[in-house]
Amino acid sequence: MPTEGFTNTFLKVADQLNPVAERFIAAAPFVIISTKSSGGLIDVSPKDDPAGFVEVYNDKTLIIPDRLGNHRVDGFLNLLEDPNVALLFVVPGHGDTLRNAGKARIGKDRAISKRHA
Repeated sequence: MPTEGFTNTFLKVADQLNPVAERFIAAAPFVIISTKSSGGLIDVSPKDDPAGFVEVYNDKTLIIPDRLGNHRVDGFLNLLEDPNVALLFVVPGHGDTLRNAGKARIGKDRAISKRHA
């Protein structure tokens, strides 16, 4: 994976994705998703697939497809109670990570589901 342009770019805070963040997300085969229940219990769920499995829909929206994991639905249940999420994108072997936070929702769009089947 080309790593040029990533170093020191994540020291800044932005309210939207920039091209460097978009490239990092496209190169990341691994994202960690943190959610919280209304009772305060936190769930941290790893999601992985080949790099590019997370779609940058626009500069404020990511599409993260569901993948088989531990067969628990803690994160989904939490999202129904509290839409706040925190994400950590990881590119193995790279010294930087990308953190992102925002509001999430569970989508049922057929075209998107087909794209990420």
